Amino acid sequence: MASEPIIRVTPEQWDEQYRSGSWDRLKEFTAHYAIIAALIRKYKCQSILDLGCGQCILRDFIYNLRAEYFGIDIGIDPPYGIKEDVGTLTPMRQYDCIVFCESLYYMPEPVFLLQRYLGFARFSAISISVMPSTAELITWIELQFKVLEDFHLSYGEHEHRIFMLKGKNA
Repeated sequence: MASEPIIRVTPEQWDEQYRSGSWDRLKEFTAHYAIIAALIRKYKCQSILDLGCGQCILRDFIYNLRAEYFGIDIGIDPPYGIKEDVGTLTPMRQYDCIVFCESLYYMPEPVFLLQRYLGFARFSAISISVMPSTAELITWIELQFKVLEDFHLSYGEHEHRIFMLKGKNA
């Protein structure tokens, strides 16, 4: 697996894309958030670290669970978290679930990063847009990790894979 991000975007590009409204469309495509929220509920996760959280849309889906939620994003100041580089961050504590919702393939060394973060979690929920550039990452997840749940989601021209992985502290 390559050490470079599958899709390259600088923090400055993220900021500009968010300011210009390029990512507002995420509010329209929310089925993958609903599935991740259902998995968080099913596995009784009460502390969630959302890596690459953007506008913290997932928080709206889990709000009624009264779970502790914290988001980290490199491109914007998230409303319920901090602006930080997920690739260099080391969590200061354990979480029930670490979420990568449409963000893992933007990070350098995504498989290594996922392995490292699984050491801080009971579970990890991952949503990945299916496209030629993410096929290798999806295969690595299927082969290298303990997959507890695997959903295939299609709507319009969008296709997603949503995984729930067993963390090292499960």
